[in-house]
Amino acid sequence: MQVTRQRRIDEKKQISLFGRRFGRRATLVTAGITVALAVTGTAVAQTHQFGTDQVGQVTANGQVLSSNQYIAPYGERLVINNGKIMSSSVSPDGTHVAASLADGGMALAIVDLKSWKVQQLVGNNAAADLRISGNDVGQEGPTYSPDGSQLWLGQTGGYTRFTVNPDGSVANPTSIKIPANGSKQALASAAVFSADGSTVYSAVNGQNRVVAINAATGAIEQSWAVGNAPRGMVQVGTKLYVSNEGGRPAKPMPGSLLDQVSTVTASGENPPNEVAVNLKDHDPSTKWLARNPTGWVTYQLAKPKAVVQYSLTSANDYPGRDPKDFTLQGSNDGSTWTDLDKHTGQRFNSRYLTKSYTFTNTTAYSYYRLNVTANYSDPLLQLSGWDISDSTAPAEPTQNSYGTAVPADPNAGSTTGTVSVIDLANPTAAPSSIDVGLHPTAMYAKKGAVFVANTATNDVSVIDTAKDKVVQTIATQPWQKASVGYHPNAVTLTDDGHLLVTLGGANAVAVLTGRLAHRPSRIRPAQRHPLDSQRPSPRLRHRQNR
Repeated sequence: MQVTRQRRIDEKKQISLFGRRFGRRATLVTAGITVALAVTGTAVAQTHQFGTDQVGQVTANGQVLSSNQYIAPYGERLVINNGKIMSSSVSPDGTHVAASLADGGMALAIVDLKSWKVQQLVGNNAAADLRISGNDVGQEGPTYSPDGSQLWLGQTGGYTRFTVNPDGSVANPTSIKIPANGSKQALASAAVFSADGSTVYSAVNGQNRVVAINAATGAIEQSWAVGNAPRGMVQVGTKLYVSNEGGRPAKPMPGSLLDQVSTVTASGENPPNEVAVNLKDHDPSTKWLARNPTGWVTYQLAKPKAVVQYSLTSANDYPGRDPKDFTLQGSNDGSTWTDLDKHTGQRFNSRYLTKSYTFTNTTAYSYYRLNVTANYSDPLLQLSGWDISDSTAPAEPTQNSYGTAVPADPNAGSTTGTVSVIDLANPTAAPSSIDVGLHPTAMYAKKGAVFVANTATNDVSVIDTAKDKVVQTIATQPWQKASVGYHPNAVTLTDDGHLLVTLGGANAVAVLTGRLAHRPSRIRPAQRHPLDSQRPSPRLRHRQNR
């Protein structure tokens, strides 16, 4: 299919994507960072009249993209025809790049940087140079050990560990499993080695935790709960910094009494895993299942409370099992019940959906019972959550993400972004949290600072690692009044003080200078949808694509 695009022209001014205006010097100072102060400029983008040029066509101005751009990538490039590059890492000696691949029949490509050719392909495809069981890959990595002798590739359920041969190719694939947590598989994301190479710290995206893995045996030796959907991770001294794409955990319903529930009983359940006590664990990935289309659950409180609000959360599957008609009842002896609130014809339009109900009640009861008198015709009944509250204040809106309630606007996505800080010198302490922009993804640490690419708010947070506070936020909009910032999704800092930020929505790499600059001084074209940057000496290679 061919597409002909007509584009509007700004009649007042047309400036190419790589045009530049110069402004005043940046005066912002980031604690702990010393980089050369330079003139700060802004790059601006404007569509041109494309006439009858067609999407995909290569013209004198570059290839035409569906995103209203001509693009002629800056620098050298290597096309890998065996999948989309999801992430990549440079070997410690700077001779090779290991790139994880998706949707092309391979899982991993090893690139020789001297010859600038693909040296080895790894996957379950018959054409692979080295066969492994599956082509699923994580969002981050693969990761080399400090001495370059191992390479770890994140996959569903854990990692595949390779040994690295003297010529840079990999061999001896070994599966390193991270157990599932109920229905939540271990979606392995970023991995960081300890300085001595003995421990691999893994961000387990699907389970909202970081684990410490023995690099030799594959055994999990420590686990820390972090924020929602951990993605990127860097180590600075004895601290791990972890970006949480989904931000902080959702807050309980205001006035929730679940911590005062002393006993849970039910008309029936499905032991050992689908039991009634799961309704109060704040985990939508667990559930209560009764082997009848109707049933009841009772909470006994440590002391009487006047409940005025409750919520129900649908379970993971089979909408026919959802409650349709139900009554909330109260009692002070567990035998004589008073109806407090009744609903019929209720529908849960999605899985893990939470619906709240308020009602008038001034009597404190010791027992509360949810009595379900009809579902949607399935022979079984199920719920993943039932909360009760003595407050009518509304709960914060959330959305389900892989069985986790994430604070979110139903129309705009996540409403929080955080970085968890794990103190390895005090491994039993709970991780602390730093608020950053929305949808934090890639991270880079250098000179006492951690740079965090916030994809949804189009900026980069700079964390002073001495204070564990955000000391600067750098906008990635190419000019001051731009309404978009082109989705920053990777960041690195060069030795001469240039901050490089890949802009996935602009197919470009922003180059920022200053101490640190608050706007890009240059924008360099890249391949389509760049995802991260690597800096092997002596030349920069930036990775595409999607």
